[in-house]
Amino acid sequence: MTVTGSSIVSSSDSSFGFDNLGNMTRDQFISEMQTAGFTVTPLDNLLGATGAGHSGINMRDSNPTCSVHVTVDPGSGVYGEPVSGSFHVDLINPFSFPSGDPYGLAPVLDHGAMDVAPDTLHDKFHINSVTPGNRQCPNATF
Repeated sequence: MTVTGSSIVSSSDSSFGFDNLGNMTRDQFISEMQTAGFTVTPLDNLLGATGAGHSGINMRDSNPTCSVHVTVDPGSGVYGEPVSGSFHVDLINPFSFPSGDPYGLAPVLDHGAMDVAPDTLHDKFHINSVTPGNRQCPNATF
Protein backbone atom coordinates (compact mmCIF):
# COMPACT_ATOMS: atom_id res chain seq x y z
CA MET A 1 0.00 0.00 0.00
CA THR A 2 1.08 3.55 -0.54
CA VAL A 3 0.15 6.35 1.82
CA THR A 4 0.93 9.84 0.53
CA GLY A 5 3.66 8.49 -1.70
CA SER A 6 5.42 6.51 1.01
CA SER A 7 5.45 2.82 1.75
CA ILE A 8 3.99 1.03 4.71
CA VAL A 9 6.51 -1.50 5.92
CA SER A 10 4.80 -4.70 6.99
CA SER A 11 6.22 -7.95 8.26
CA SER A 12 5.08 -11.55 8.26
CA ASP A 13 3.51 -11.20 11.70
CA SER A 14 1.11 -8.54 10.34
CA SER A 15 2.59 -5.67 12.30
CA PHE A 16 3.27 -2.46 10.48
CA GLY A 17 5.39 0.61 10.71
CA PHE A 18 6.21 3.42 8.35
CA ASP A 19 9.06 4.42 6.11
CA ASN A 20 9.55 8.01 4.94
CA LEU A 21 6.30 9.31 6.43
CA GLY A 22 8.05 11.85 8.60
CA ASN A 23 6.00 12.87 11.59
CA MET A 24 2.60 11.55 10.53
CA THR A 25 0.25 11.64 13.48
CA ARG A 26 -2.35 9.04 14.33
CA ASP A 27 -5.10 11.37 13.09
CA GLN A 28 -3.28 11.94 9.79
CA PHE A 29 -2.89 8.17 9.35
CA ILE A 30 -6.59 7.62 10.06
CA SER A 31 -7.47 10.33 7.55
CA GLU A 32 -5.26 8.67 4.90
CA MET A 33 -6.86 5.30 5.59
CA GLN A 34 -10.34 6.82 5.33
CA THR A 35 -9.37 8.31 1.98
CA ALA A 36 -8.33 4.79 0.94
CA GLY A 37 -11.81 3.48 1.85
CA PHE A 38 -11.38 2.33 5.45
CA THR A 39 -13.87 3.23 8.19
CA VAL A 40 -13.25 3.63 11.92
CA THR A 41 -15.43 1.01 13.61
CA PRO A 42 -16.78 2.25 16.97
CA LEU A 43 -18.04 -1.19 18.06
CA ASP A 44 -14.58 -2.69 17.50
CA ASN A 45 -13.10 0.20 19.51
CA LEU A 46 -15.58 -0.37 22.35
CA LEU A 47 -14.85 -4.11 22.42
CA GLY A 48 -11.11 -3.35 22.43
CA ALA A 49 -11.51 -1.00 25.38
CA THR A 50 -13.23 -3.77 27.37
CA GLY A 51 -10.55 -6.34 26.57
CA ALA A 52 -12.91 -8.36 24.38
CA GLY A 53 -11.35 -7.14 21.13
CA HIS A 54 -8.27 -5.47 19.68
CA SER A 55 -7.23 -2.48 21.77
CA GLY A 56 -6.52 0.72 19.88
CA ILE A 57 -8.21 2.46 16.97
CA ASN A 58 -9.89 -0.14 14.73
CA MET A 59 -10.62 0.37 11.06
CA ARG A 60 -12.03 -1.92 8.38
CA ASP A 61 -12.40 -1.81 4.64
CA SER A 62 -15.87 -2.24 3.16
CA ASN A 63 -15.40 -5.67 1.57
CA PRO A 64 -18.03 -8.12 2.86
CA THR A 65 -15.51 -10.98 2.59
CA CYS A 66 -11.73 -11.04 2.69
CA SER A 67 -11.87 -7.79 4.62
CA VAL A 68 -8.79 -6.08 6.06
CA HIS A 69 -9.03 -5.11 9.75
CA VAL A 70 -6.39 -2.55 10.85
CA THR A 71 -5.69 -1.71 14.48
CA VAL A 72 -3.56 1.31 15.38
CA ASP A 73 -1.70 0.68 18.63
CA PRO A 74 -2.86 2.71 21.65
CA GLY A 75 -0.58 5.68 22.23
CA SER A 76 1.09 5.49 18.83
CA GLY A 77 1.09 8.50 16.56
CA VAL A 78 0.78 10.98 19.43
CA TYR A 79 3.34 12.96 21.44
CA GLY A 80 6.02 12.30 18.83
CA GLU A 81 5.62 8.51 18.87
CA PRO A 82 5.53 6.83 15.44
CA VAL A 83 2.28 5.30 14.25
CA SER A 84 2.30 1.51 14.61
CA GLY A 85 -0.23 -1.27 14.75
CA SER A 86 -1.32 -4.53 13.21
CA PHE A 87 -3.68 -5.87 10.59
CA HIS A 88 -5.25 -9.14 9.65
CA VAL A 89 -7.68 -10.41 7.06
CA ASP A 90 -11.15 -11.41 8.22
CA LEU A 91 -13.03 -13.88 6.08
CA ILE A 92 -16.31 -12.17 7.06
CA ASN A 93 -16.67 -8.43 7.69
CA PRO A 94 -19.13 -8.18 10.62
CA PHE A 95 -20.18 -4.71 9.50
CA SER A 96 -21.28 -5.65 5.99
CA PHE A 97 -25.05 -5.84 5.96
CA PRO A 98 -26.35 -7.86 3.03
CA SER A 99 -29.80 -7.14 1.67
CA GLY A 100 -32.40 -9.35 3.27
CA ASP A 101 -30.73 -9.13 6.67
CA PRO A 102 -31.95 -5.80 8.09
CA TYR A 103 -30.51 -6.45 11.56
CA GLY A 104 -27.07 -7.47 10.33
CA LEU A 105 -27.01 -10.65 12.40
CA ALA A 106 -25.74 -13.01 9.71
CA PRO A 107 -22.34 -11.32 9.18
CA VAL A 108 -21.84 -10.84 12.92
CA LEU A 109 -22.55 -14.51 13.66
CA ASP A 110 -20.51 -15.71 10.69
CA HIS A 111 -17.61 -13.47 11.74
CA GLY A 112 -17.74 -14.95 15.24
CA ALA A 113 -17.62 -18.50 13.96
CA MET A 114 -15.17 -18.04 11.11
CA ASP A 115 -12.80 -15.37 12.45
CA VAL A 116 -13.15 -14.71 16.19
CA ALA A 117 -13.23 -18.32 17.38
CA PRO A 118 -10.07 -19.40 15.48
CA ASP A 119 -8.26 -16.19 16.52
CA THR A 120 -9.21 -16.80 20.16
CA LEU A 121 -7.91 -20.37 20.02
CA HIS A 122 -4.67 -19.06 18.59
CA ASP A 123 -4.25 -16.07 20.93
CA LYS A 124 -5.52 -17.46 24.22
CA PHE A 125 -4.55 -21.11 24.01
CA HIS A 126 -1.56 -20.89 21.64
CA ILE A 127 -3.15 -23.36 19.27
CA ASN A 128 -1.41 -22.95 15.94
CA SER A 129 -4.32 -22.47 13.63
CA VAL A 130 -4.38 -20.49 10.45
CA THR A 131 -7.42 -18.28 10.49
CA PRO A 132 -9.87 -18.73 7.62
CA GLY A 133 -9.35 -15.15 6.44
CA ASN A 134 -5.62 -15.60 6.05
CA ARG A 135 -6.00 -19.03 4.46
CA GLN A 136 -8.88 -18.29 2.08
CA CYS A 137 -7.95 -14.73 1.17
CA PRO A 138 -4.28 -14.87 0.21
CA ASN A 139 -4.54 -11.89 -2.14
CA ALA A 140 -6.24 -9.47 0.27
CA THR A 141 -4.14 -6.35 0.62
CA PHE A 142 -4.34 -2.86 1.98
